[in-house]
Amino acid sequence: MKRGDFCILPVRSLVDGKSRLSAVLGPTERARLNNRLFQQMLDCLEAYPGPAATIVVSGSADVLDRARRRGMIAVADPPGGLNEAVAAGTLAARAHGAHGVFVLPVDLPLVTAAALRSLLTQAPADQICLLVPDRHGVGTNLIYQSPIRLMAYEFGEDSFARHRAAAQAAGLTVVVRREPRFAIDLDVPADYELWRQLTDTAPREAGRRLGEKVETHGV
Repeated sequence: MKRGDFCILPVRSLVDGKSRLSAVLGPTERARLNNRLFQQMLDCLEAYPGPAATIVVSGSADVLDRARRRGMIAVADPPGGLNEAVAAGTLAARAHGAHGVFVLPVDLPLVTAAALRSLLTQAPADQICLLVPDRHGVGTNLIYQSPIRLMAYEFGEDSFARHRAAAQAAGLTVVVRREPRFAIDLDVPADYELWRQLTDTAPREAGRRLGEKVETHGV
C-alpha cells in the first residue's frame, strides 16, 4: 500500500444486517453481532490505513455518524446494492485524490490492523489488482487496485472470478493472496460456527489453529 491509497468500507444497517444467520441468531443477537463487527473494523481501520484514508458507505445515519466521529469520510449509500455502494465510495476516494483503493467487507471478524498492514505493504508497486478470496475461493474478501481503473464492481455470486476478469480487462496485473485471517466472512451459519470454533481457544494456540482450521475448511 502506498501513500494516497484509501479504504472503502460498505456497511448495511446494524439492525437489519446478517439476516442469513437467523437460523442460529435472533434479531437482538444479530444486531449485537453487527455492532461488534462494525466497532472492530472501525478500530482496525483507525489504526491502518487511518481515519483520513477510510471511506464508510452506508444508508444508516447511525453508521455514518459513528464514522464521522472517528474522523472518517462518510458517504451516503446510493440506490441499488453493494456494488453501487462500493462504486460511490470509489468516486469519493478519487475526489479526495486517491491513487489506489481497497474494498474491505465489514464482516471479517479475524482481520486486524497488523494483518491488513502486512498484506498491503507487501503488494507490488503499481498497475496491480490484489485479490483475496474467501475460504471457498469464490467470493472476494478484499480487492485492492492501483491505479484506480475499476469503477464498477462484481460483488455477489462468484465475484472472485468476475473481479479477476474485470481487472485483467482493465489492464491490471492480478495478484492473488490466500490469507487465513481474511478468508472467513460471516455470511451463513456454517461461517458463524467456524468463527466460534476458531475464537474458542487459548491465545497462544490461536495462530496455529487458525491456519489449520481455515485450510481444512476450504482455503
